[in-house]
Amino acid sequence: MNQWRQYVFLERNWHDSWSPMRGLVTKQYKLICNYRPEAGYLPSLDIRDSPSFSEIERLLRENSAHEQLGWYSLEKLPRFELYDLERDPNERDNLAAEPGLRGILESLMHRLGNEMKKTADFLPPPLNAFPDWVKGTIDPLDGRRSN
Repeated sequence: MNQWRQYVFLERNWHDSWSPMRGLVTKQYKLICNYRPEAGYLPSLDIRDSPSFSEIERLLRENSAHEQLGWYSLEKLPRFELYDLERDPNERDNLAAEPGLRGILESLMHRLGNEMKKTADFLPPPLNAFPDWVKGTIDPLDGRRSN
């Protein structure tokens, strides 16, 4: 009998484009925590210098890029990304700010934090890294204070 994982832990660390992220993927959801959202999308240098990426940049400049390439031009990433992989397999609709999914978001953040502690991650777990958001005083998508 196969035993399936409850989730897969993912991370991004890179020496030439510092934009760390951590995340979890379950059967239904994907959580991504961007630890440097203000940097936008930063490709590694080997991608940045490639002919393929040059073509993507050309298409973006000419406004002729397919909508799926739009995230390459983001100047700021959301701090949190939550996708329902069953309903949105292409990860187009970020549900992190949906009030009805806050419990799922926090549950995934707890799982992620436990995994980060278990692996002695150098980054703080998301619920500790972004305490203002947890208290409900910061909007998780744009960082603005709520009243």
